[in-house]
This record gives sequence, C-alpha cells and structure tokens, in this order.
Amino acid sequence: VGDAYTTDQKTIAGYTFKEVQGSATGTFTDQAQTVTYIYMKNNIPVNPISPQSSSNSTSRMNNTATSNSLPRTGEKQGITVLMFILGISLIGVSLILAFFKNVKNN
Repeated sequence: VGDAYTTDQKTIAGYTFKEVQGSATGTFTDQAQTVTYIYMKNNIPVNPISPQSSSNSTSRMNNTATSNSLPRTGEKQGITVLMFILGISLIGVSLILAFFKNVKNN
C-alpha cells in the first residue's frame, strides 16, 4: 500500500488499441486497482481467389481443414469399439444368467 504503479499499453499484432479503463498510473491502496486495456480486432480484407492461385487455395483449404480438427490423443478406434462390444456382451450374458436363475428358483 502506498507504492506507485504504472501500466503499459501493448502492441498486439492484428489488433488496434481502443481505450483504457481505469487509471494507467497511480498508487496502490487497500482497495483493488483494476486497469483494463481494450483492443479492437483489425478487419482483414477478403481477397477473391483468382484462377491462377487455385493450387495455393487447395493447400490453404487443406490447412484450414486440418487446423479445425480435434487433436490426436493416441486413442485407437478399434480398441474402443472392441471394449464397447465386450461390455455389451457381458451385460447380455449377465441378464441371461439372472433370468435362468430366477426361472430355476420359481
């Protein structure tokens, strides 16, 4: 409490500084000091795809599709399906055994 503070506006690629909320400089008190810097995302102009760059657009589309996919976790799909089938089979066998035990007791 009582020490001076100073905050700085940062340069962020693709964003433009809009405003600062709170005091960028001041003295610490027993209350919380909050300083918020607000940035606006820059508009990226959309360039029409020309026929000359069709091979480049294909590679860009492939990169986009790859970046929008989920990360690979190393889980094998076949093992998951096998465990699911095994679990369903065990439940089915348990139900059949319970049914025959119930019929035998009656």
